[in-house]
Amino acid sequence: MTKFEQRDSLLAAYLAAPVRVTYHPSFDPVSLTESGENEWAGIRALTYEGLSIDGCATRVFAYIGVPKTASPAAPVPAVVLVHGGGGHAFSEWIKIWNDRGYAAIAMDTTGFVPSSQGQGKAGHELDDAALWHHGLWGEFAEDGYTDLPDNDALAHSDAPLEKQWMLHAVAAVIGAHNVLRADERVDITRIGITGVSWGGVITSIALGYDTRFAFAVPIYGSGYLDEAHSWMRPIFSEPLAKELWSAADRFERWNLPVLWLCWGSDTAFSINSNSRSYKAVKNSRLSIRQHWGHSHLRGWTPVDSYLFADSAVKGRPELSRLLECDSHGREVRVAFSPDALATDFSARLVYLTVPLSYSVKEEGGKATIDGVW
Repeated sequence: MTKFEQRDSLLAAYLAAPVRVTYHPSFDPVSLTESGENEWAGIRALTYEGLSIDGCATRVFAYIGVPKTASPAAPVPAVVLVHGGGGHAFSEWIKIWNDRGYAAIAMDTTGFVPSSQGQGKAGHELDDAALWHHGLWGEFAEDGYTDLPDNDALAHSDAPLEKQWMLHAVAAVIGAHNVLRADERVDITRIGITGVSWGGVITSIALGYDTRFAFAVPIYGSGYLDEAHSWMRPIFSEPLAKELWSAADRFERWNLPVLWLCWGSDTAFSINSNSRSYKAVKNSRLSIRQHWGHSHLRGWTPVDSYLFADSAVKGRPELSRLLECDSHGREVRVAFSPDALATDFSARLVYLTVPLSYSVKEEGGKATIDGVW
């Protein structure tokens, strides 16, 4: 069996397997209000089994939260939340979605678990790596289980498949989806996915194997990264990494509404990859933001993701859609379908007088990429 056949076989079998969940109440996020109430009540810590390595099972750590109003009689939509590089399972990201009426699960895709019990709300985890520990310890450790690989940026694509980080990251997404689907308070026909940075990459790859999702919002990351004008290009241009983990190779399997949300001056990704992904996937939207930035917090702050999800699974009218954009010399024709709830529209046409190119410059002590803007 080739690596490609083995990849497909392992992920297909895992997708169909019953999920095995263990809850860890001593690791539930806790942040007390002045009245003594836990503002994170309802968000629970758990682990679920991932793919095996050398015959030993793995465990994926996650937080899950369900709105108080949800019940088997009134199931709610849900979303899988995929963190990026340096990130982990963020419970405040879950709370944002819970407050909007969605169940949500955020898992760690890199083999990390909390480093201590009751370590507080996950907001602290954004800037304190000491709160996370790579590898199973304490109640997470058990005979017959082994640690998941950390993010290696696909540097070991020549290693045995079961030891490759991306395989386990994609499986972690599938497993999280299965955990949500096993909860009777969740409407399994209305589960979406969103990921930030490397999480957007993982999302783009995972959708080629798990086609059950109802909507997707890859943030920053996309397909066609072998064409990116950034440090991602050599990673995905390496022949084995490209053959094994090119999201674009499975775009034809996608059959769901997608919002590609990106930043025009991103040094990790470049908008040509997002634009080509948008053109390649039917029922896509593309939102290129300016004066934004690249981080987990910035990634999940824009309202675009939430309005798009609402339009996909909660009955909100569709966001504005570009229908036509054609130019002949200095004559430009643009047509779009307006958002039925929007009251103000404006348009700005940007054009080039030289061939499109990208360059890296220093701006405020940080490197930025100049694209079409």
